[in-house]
Parts: sequence; structure tokens; C-alpha cells
Amino acid sequence: MSGRWVALLRGINVGRAKQVDMAVLRQVFAGLGCADVRTHLRSGNVVFTADGPPAEDAVEAAVEAATGVSCRVLVRSADELREVADANPYAAVADDPSRLLVAFQSAPMPDDEWAAFQAGVRAPAEAQRVGRAVYVWCPDGVQEATAGLQRTSKGVISTARNWRTVTKLLEIASG
Repeated sequence: MSGRWVALLRGINVGRAKQVDMAVLRQVFAGLGCADVRTHLRSGNVVFTADGPPAEDAVEAAVEAATGVSCRVLVRSADELREVADANPYAAVADDPSRLLVAFQSAPMPDDEWAAFQAGVRAPAEAQRVGRAVYVWCPDGVQEATAGLQRTSKGVISTARNWRTVTKLLEIASG
């Protein structure tokens, strides 16, 4: 039985680095056997239908072969994305979706590295982790609050999206 999936590509189309055309990205996923492939924005968000998710390393290899760009990829089912949305610890206070970030991770960050990550989040911003997601609420804006957000755990892949993007991807994946 097929399902809906979301692929999150890390670090593409940020500034002038790692430019990837979304039409080419859709072709890459179609070539991997995915159907109903849609991209959202230019930041590496792909929603598709498949019997199961393609292996993340296979997506990484196919993207690099088609574009020359090397990037890490995380894949989540529509149900997993809904769980992330439902678990939002800042739902009651985050009044601006552009100031709430979710860092999707390949595995939960170890406790010692979590402590170091939290130390990099500048007040009044704050962060909480729930499973393989880290939520960062930045009431005064994302730019200054998240200097430590790029700090990643050894062996843990992490890519962040703002709340507006998370909810839009969930809408597309659920539709």
C-alpha cells in the first residue's frame, strides 16, 4: 500500500550555495519510482507518494548525480510529520510561525550534545526536544537566537524548517 512521504534536503538553495532546480529535483524523485511528486518552496522540501520511502542515501546519490550538489536527506512519513505537529511544545505561545523552528533529526541528540546545543540558543529563545525533533521558539527573531542551531551531533543529521513550512508540508502530504 502506498503512502505519502516528505523528503527534507539539508542546506540547498541557501544563498548562492548548493543551487538545485526544483523541476530537476522532482525528476530525481520520479526516477526513484515516486509518484505525485511536489516541491514546496526552493529549500529542499519534496512531498511524494510511494510504496515505501526511498533510502535516504539513494536519494542523496541521485540528487548529486543529477545536480552535482551533495546534501543530506531525511525522509518522514505523513504520519510522522503529523506527530511532530501534534507534539509542538510551543503551540500555546508561538504566535508567529516564522519564529518557531523545527529541526528534524536522524536520531535523538545525545544528552551531552543536547546540553551544548541548548547553550547556543540565545535567550529569550528556548528549545525543547521531542524524539527526533528539536523545537526552537525565537520570540525576538530567528537570526540572532539560533547561533547554535547549526551545531549538530556527531553522526546525527539535522535540518530545520520554520513552523509555516512544517504545517504547509503536512497539508500537502495529507491532501
